[in-house]
Amino acid sequence: MQPTPIEPASTTAIEPLADTIAPQPMEQPTETLLAMLPHVDDPALKRDLIATAGRYQINRLNYAEDLRLARMLYQSGQFNELKKLTPDQGVALALAKLQFGRQQALSQMQSMRCVVFISGRPTFENSVVAEKLADAGYGWDVEFAYADGVKTKSQQDRPGQECVSCTVWLKKYNPTTREYEPMLDRHKNQISETFGKAEADSIDIYEDGKTIKLSQKFNYKSWAKDMFYWRCIARIKKFYAPNVMRGSVPMYVEALDAPPFEGAVEVIAPVVDNAPAAEARPEPTLSEHVAATAKSLFDDPAAAQQ
Repeated sequence: MQPTPIEPASTTAIEPLADTIAPQPMEQPTETLLAMLPHVDDPALKRDLIATAGRYQINRLNYAEDLRLARMLYQSGQFNELKKLTPDQGVALALAKLQFGRQQALSQMQSMRCVVFISGRPTFENSVVAEKLADAGYGWDVEFAYADGVKTKSQQDRPGQECVSCTVWLKKYNPTTREYEPMLDRHKNQISETFGKAEADSIDIYEDGKTIKLSQKFNYKSWAKDMFYWRCIARIKKFYAPNVMRGSVPMYVEALDAPPFEGAVEVIAPVVDNAPAAEARPEPTLSEHVAATAKSLFDDPAAAQQ
């Protein structure tokens, strides 16, 4: 029977989760990789195999931890976007948020709060994008323009004056001088990005079954300065820092196709040994395999010299 939608948690019991989201049996890549070690002579390749096996194991543990947390978050009944879904869908959505956030080094709390799905694609709240840009060494000065022609770098509103645009002047941290220096274009002028009411008036969007101007959205009417600023931050990432948060976009920009995964590991076929079989011995455990290989690689002086 299909589970019913969840009402407020204080009055409605959460239905038990179906088995459809339970981890399915799968090949154990860690054991497969370590089984290749006896057939590999190159110490560097052996280190790579051990490291890859370790990453697989860590990923499996992280997935199990995220799945347990996703179940707990759904069972809490405090997340409105999860309560509207069936139990399976609610847990799957929470798990997807946690996994996407983990890939961008976000905490579990940040993942649940800042990962948003728009038109079927994962996006991030703008505050996370600004934080990651700052972590990557990008800085900026902000300048607001008002209807009376005054421009100010102050973040405070000017009572009675409408903010008509925001301009962001880019800087980049120089580790040699330990200072932020202006980012220059090919004409030696400091790079800037501007977004304002005039541009918002020229953009048509579709909302509630009708076409309106972007400037007519409630958030642009109520918080125009903030929305102009976040548009500029989105353009900084899009045009000048595409490597930051690769595969993600600010929440109001159309999600692009993610770039190809670059961490794929080439699978090495094991060497077939046609020699007569030796006397049968107990197969070493995974822990014994890792310990023995690590000892031969890192503790044996002869192996270290190869």
